[in-house]
Amino acid sequence: MFLGISGLAIGMCISSLSMLIQQKRFSVAEKLVTVTILVLAGIISGPLWFNAGANYTQFYIACLPLLFYLLPPLVFHYFAIQTQQITLNIKRLYKRHSFPLFCSTVLSLSLWLMPLNEFQPLFFTDEPTLTTWANINAASLAIFIIVWSLSSAGCVFRLLQLRKAHLNNIKNLLSKQQGKNLRWLFLFINFTALLWLYAIIVLIFENRYAAFGISESGIFYLFVMSIWFFTLNAPNQAPPLQDIDIKEVSSYEKSGLDNKRLQRIAAQIEQLIFIEKGYLEPEINASKLAETLGIPTHYLSQTFTQYMQTTFYDYINNARIEAAKLALITTSDTVLKIAYNVGFSTRSSFYNAFKTNTGMTPTAYRKNAKKVKTTGND
Repeated sequence: MFLGISGLAIGMCISSLSMLIQQKRFSVAEKLVTVTILVLAGIISGPLWFNAGANYTQFYIACLPLLFYLLPPLVFHYFAIQTQQITLNIKRLYKRHSFPLFCSTVLSLSLWLMPLNEFQPLFFTDEPTLTTWANINAASLAIFIIVWSLSSAGCVFRLLQLRKAHLNNIKNLLSKQQGKNLRWLFLFINFTALLWLYAIIVLIFENRYAAFGISESGIFYLFVMSIWFFTLNAPNQAPPLQDIDIKEVSSYEKSGLDNKRLQRIAAQIEQLIFIEKGYLEPEINASKLAETLGIPTHYLSQTFTQYMQTTFYDYINNARIEAAKLALITTSDTVLKIAYNVGFSTRSSFYNAFKTNTGMTPTAYRKNAKKVKTTGND
C-alpha cells in the first residue's frame, strides 16, 4: 500500500513539474519551486527504495539529511522572492548556507559509504554495540536533528515576520487580496510544522499509541497530503505584487511632504476615486493610481497612511461599499450584479467587505433599508 501511495505522490510531483515547464517563464521563484518539488519527491520515494533492496535503502536513508536540510531555506526564499522582500543574491546565499550544506553532504556521504553490515545495525536492529563509524554517524545524526529543528523553527519565525510585512504591503498597494496573500503557502508551512511535531512524538513513543492514530504510517500519510497541497498550488502562483516596486513604496518616510501637499494629494484621490468613480476598475492598484495622479507611488502611500489614516485597500473598498449601499436601496439588481458593478471581482470578497463595513450582509442591509423606508412613509 505504501508503495502505491508513494508512486501516486511522485506522480503528483511529476505532473506539477510538467506544468511549470509548460509555462515557459522560468523565474527565480519557479526555479525554487522546481527544486522544492524534487526534494519533496525524493523524501516521499522511500517505499520505492526500500522495495528495491538493502543497498538502495541505504542510499535513500543517506540522502535524507541533505534533502531535509534543503527544504526550509527553499520555502523561505520562495516566499521572500515572491513578495519582493528579498533579492536573491547567489554569493550571499552560498556564503550563508555553504557550511551547513557541506556538513549535511558529508553526513549523507558518510552514511552511504558505510559497509552494509555496519549500516544495518545502526537503523534496523537493537544491537547494543556498534562500530566506531556507526557511533560517529549516530552522534552526527542526533546533532543534525537538533540543529535542523532549531534552524527550521527560526525559519518559520522569520516567515511569520515576512508574512506580516507582506499583508501590510497588500493593504497599502492593492484593492483586492484574493490569490495575493499566499495563504495557501502558510497553510502548507503550518501543516508541515504540525507534521514535524507529530513526527517527534512518534519518534519518542514509536508505535505504542497507534490505536490513537500516532504511528509511523501516520507520518507518511500526512506528508503525502502536504505534497499534494504544495504541488496543487505552487505551479499556478503568480507573483502577488508584480510590476510594483516595494522598495520605492516603503521609502515615503524620507519624502518630506508637508501637510499642505498631503492635503492636496488627498483631495485629488477623492476626486478620482469617488467623483470620477475610479473604484470601478477591478484591477486598480496604488501604482496605477499614482501614475494617473502623476506622483510617485510612495507619495500616495504616505498620503493614505499618514494623512488619511487608512490603507489603499480599505479606501477603495469603502468607496465600493458606499456605491453598493446606494444600489441596494435604489435598484432591484441582484446582490451579485451589484458586487460586480461596483468593482468587486468575487461574491465572497464583496460579502466580507460589506459585512466589515456595515456589520450586516447586503441582503439584510437591503431589507433593513426597505423597512426603514416603509416606516418613514407611514
